[in-house]
Amino acid sequence: MRRSRLRIGLALSGGGMRAIIFHLGVIKYLAEKKLLEKIEYISTVSGGSISVAFMYTNNNMRWPTSEEYLVRVLPSIRKILIKEDIERRLILRSVIDILHIFDSKSKKLAKTMKLFWRIDGKLGELAQSPVWDINAVTYESGKSIFTRTKAIKRLLDISMEQVDNLNSKFYREYIEKEGTGVYIRIGRSCDRKSRNNLSERECKWAENYPTNLRKPSEEEFDRLLQNGYKSAMKI
Repeated sequence: MRRSRLRIGLALSGGGMRAIIFHLGVIKYLAEKKLLEKIEYISTVSGGSISVAFMYTNNNMRWPTSEEYLVRVLPSIRKILIKEDIERRLILRSVIDILHIFDSKSKKLAKTMKLFWRIDGKLGELAQSPVWDINAVTYESGKSIFTRTKAIKRLLDISMEQVDNLNSKFYREYIEKEGTGVYIRIGRSCDRKSRNNLSERECKWAENYPTNLRKPSEEEFDRLLQNGYKSAMKI
């Protein structure tokens, strides 16, 4: 397909801080290729949703151009993530914020993100393109809130690891059938034959990185970002 006619859709998965930063690395690669302007549809869940929310709230609620992302948006997000430990903040606020002690965990998390990560805004303020579908999971169990088909409802009875494997399988089968699209998975960018790819040790480290919201060190941020970036180089 000609570059002028290229249309891109992104599907960003969850996985806490690991997913947030990994996706930012993938998007960095796309930005260097001047492809953020070609993105028309985004579907996210959990950590993937936070990545996109960061991009909007650090760019005046606008989807950034490739240059904006590289020069201003990504450095701004990095600065916030390595400064504020949102998980620790959430625990402290849950203890000392007596007025909101009976709020749900998800509501407390949203308030904490707004206060310390400055993630705030209304979906109605966003432009019509790219279209952004936000898929939600419950904070307590990690299970999907919305179900549309009996097949999906059935998945809720299976362990979340199995659900992830099934979703990945369905997506890979779709790509093979349609002959278009790329599936990128964290920790799977190792290739001894390529100088551009990461070492097996680095891939294993990223794959086993905790999926909570603990603040990363500068080194951890840069390693996860690089993992996403180099994984995207396989596109």
